[in-house]
Amino acid sequence: MEKRASSLILNRELPTDVTEQAGVHLYGELRLQHGLTSSSDKATRERCLDTIKELGIVAAKAAMLFGGVLLEDQGRRVHIWIPGDDEIQALMTASACGHYLDAEVRNTVKNKAGKYWSGYASACSWGVTVFVSEVDLHGDDSIISVAHAANAPAKALSDLNDGEVILVKGEPGGYKRRVLLNEADHAGIHTQLVKAASMQEVPVINAHYTSVIHAKEAADFPKRKPLVQPNGSVEAPKSYFAFVFRADLDGFTNAVMAAYGNPAALSDLVSRLLTIMQEGRAFAQEHKLDLVQLAWAGDCYTIIATFDDAREYERAQRNDAVELCLDFEGKMEALELTPVGGVGGWAYATAGGGINVNQHGNILIARLTLNQRTFLISSGVGVRRSSDAHDQIDIPVGELVIFGEDKKTLSDHYKRLFVPANSLFEIAKLEDLRKARRIHIATRGTVAISTGVSLPPTNEHFDYERIQ
Repeated sequence: MEKRASSLILNRELPTDVTEQAGVHLYGELRLQHGLTSSSDKATRERCLDTIKELGIVAAKAAMLFGGVLLEDQGRRVHIWIPGDDEIQALMTASACGHYLDAEVRNTVKNKAGKYWSGYASACSWGVTVFVSEVDLHGDDSIISVAHAANAPAKALSDLNDGEVILVKGEPGGYKRRVLLNEADHAGIHTQLVKAASMQEVPVINAHYTSVIHAKEAADFPKRKPLVQPNGSVEAPKSYFAFVFRADLDGFTNAVMAAYGNPAALSDLVSRLLTIMQEGRAFAQEHKLDLVQLAWAGDCYTIIATFDDAREYERAQRNDAVELCLDFEGKMEALELTPVGGVGGWAYATAGGGINVNQHGNILIARLTLNQRTFLISSGVGVRRSSDAHDQIDIPVGELVIFGEDKKTLSDHYKRLFVPANSLFEIAKLEDLRKARRIHIATRGTVAISTGVSLPPTNEHFDYERIQ
């Protein structure tokens, strides 16, 4: 699916006068039980997709009613931006939007989730933002926010109780004070704002985004193999045998905070982010494995490695989950873009889960179209567990967390390097995994020479000599 032409196309060299826009970032998080999000049953995974589809629909509706836009649909988490130079007025509008959305979620999404419902909460923050369009491989129209006002509420969500709509306030680097917005004395204001919003004409979805920064389209990427194209809709999702790989850019939040108020530093940071996103897309397209790239979630890169059948997936579980991570780390190291401005490198997680012979796949991927914009959503054990890994564990830079079920299927030269991180996950240092890979490749070569036996090929995807 080709991305539509944008109103402003910039090359990698960005102007120093990067435009900042003031407004409120409102995040909502849907809590669903693992029985829905991590099911091995296809019908249940489809129900999960249908549930998060409903969340996207009500979030897009709420954003439009209150003069904002849905920036990201990350499945169980949605991200709305409402413009406003006046902090108080913008926060009042966001508060009303948050409560309207909360009520709509309970009226519709909760029914979809049924017995798997665990709650819903929202957080918001006001500030200035630079917007960057999604740079991906498979046509997701998410918009990334470079702003501490976007990072703060996102990080607060996991601590909230069901039904809370909070304001996260504080100076850059702080964000310790949280003010509940659903106090009784605000109820009258909320009612008035909701009523006024419902009578407004629906705004054009891109009206607030004339200054969104877009990356140059990379039409010259080599196409060494046919690409996986997840063309399924939510009504007819595509099923794959697959594992999920997530890479989080450490320190990016602090780098964003430090750059604000310094136009040159902010421009440089945005330029580097665009380059990283472009290289992430190139990695997904060039790699030997068939990879589906999901939208960037802020500074988090996510790809799904897909396989034709259960047997191929089981073979891949031995080495590919680790070696895909090593390949990505080598790619990013070659860019020499990190560490920069407080950004210190990458932290990784991967998950796929076990399968049975009767399955037709363990992950579903689908397209969700909302107001002429497309979002990729997915469900399955690997999707949920790779997210849980980053939520539950403060993963150090240069280390990989793997779902415990997947560790059991690893080749011995990798398996022995992982140690428990908690009851569900195991962790290993990339430095050790990289050495094990080199030794394994060298050993295979020695065996082949001494015996004259041609060994089956290993998963050699990139030039290993450049991985130090």
